[in-house]
Amino acid sequence: MKPIKVLFVHGGTLKRAGTETFLMNTLRTIDATRVHIDFMVFGRTPGDFDQEVLDHGCKIYRIPYTPQDLKIKGPSIREIKKQIKYEDYDIVHAHMNALNSIVLKQMEKLGIKIRLSHSHASENIVESKIISKCFDCATKSIPKYATQLLACSHVAGEFLYGNRPFIVVNNGINVSQYAYNPNVRDAVRETYNLNGKFVVGHVGRFHFQKNHEFLIDVFQKLIKIQPNAHLVLVGEGELEPKIKQKVKALGLEGHVTYTGVLSSTERILQGFDIFVLPSLFEGLPYVLVEAQCSGLPCVVADTVSSESKLIEPFTFLPLKDPGMWADTIINFERVNRVSQAETLDQLGFNNKKTGQWLTDYYETLVNGGSDAENMRM
Repeated sequence: MKPIKVLFVHGGTLKRAGTETFLMNTLRTIDATRVHIDFMVFGRTPGDFDQEVLDHGCKIYRIPYTPQDLKIKGPSIREIKKQIKYEDYDIVHAHMNALNSIVLKQMEKLGIKIRLSHSHASENIVESKIISKCFDCATKSIPKYATQLLACSHVAGEFLYGNRPFIVVNNGINVSQYAYNPNVRDAVRETYNLNGKFVVGHVGRFHFQKNHEFLIDVFQKLIKIQPNAHLVLVGEGELEPKIKQKVKALGLEGHVTYTGVLSSTERILQGFDIFVLPSLFEGLPYVLVEAQCSGLPCVVADTVSSESKLIEPFTFLPLKDPGMWADTIINFERVNRVSQAETLDQLGFNNKKTGQWLTDYYETLVNGGSDAENMRM
């Protein structure tokens, strides 16, 4: 029996970020004898995960959408449509949030009968109010073109689908990979010269959503309480120069480490003492699942989905008073840290379970089973 053919559609290239992590974790854990996945991405520039995708024997269709893309040779959109129609996919699984309707409409025209919309965010990830309104219009037509509705959390599903029924698919991780390891912790702290310091960690691209400006304000308050505090920022992005300028202006340069983008986060998390996430909004961020698995206390903005809290210690705070954040963070300075891998596994956040569930779900849909709408992780 031939594997079910699934086309993943992503609104960018395969870089290291949350939605991309879901795509890659699924590719790594799904039963390849039963399901084959190809990718359609927006952008012709190389992505961090491209080679791994190709090594799995998967295709990558690259849609040009920037002036830079037009300088890179590749099939036209018309040619890509012909290829997709020829491949005769059983399922298209869209991961473009509000823009899922646009791609699913085209996939309906290409004859793909099973069309999945997946929500990975709780708000439109754009600053422009005009663009956000355009996204809102696109959101309204998702039910018209999607045959099934999925989301990473209830808040993400309600954002994209309103009161329509949807299925929550857990953002599973490799729990054993993120289990707390004191030996790795010692090595990381040695590498980054963090020994003897109270390390506040953050993982996320430098983007307005992640609210680095507020994080620096919090750290400025914290350093006055605990002069030995040190902030580690993992990631890169368009706002990085602005944040570095602010850090310098506040005289905090010697207390902040920038790691850039890391190939994986499981090691750097071991070296932290606490994880802080003051995001303006999130669906259910992978990095919080990873941080909790490694036994880190988490201090998180109350704008983030309450479903992100899987275990203690975990505190939600309003994005108002940086001093309150600093006072809360310092209370976790001497937490007895233990691995939470087994707990996360029991809660259903093991990526192997997510991969198995999706394998069964895809098969149920293709076989015409009415049980698909009742399947839950």
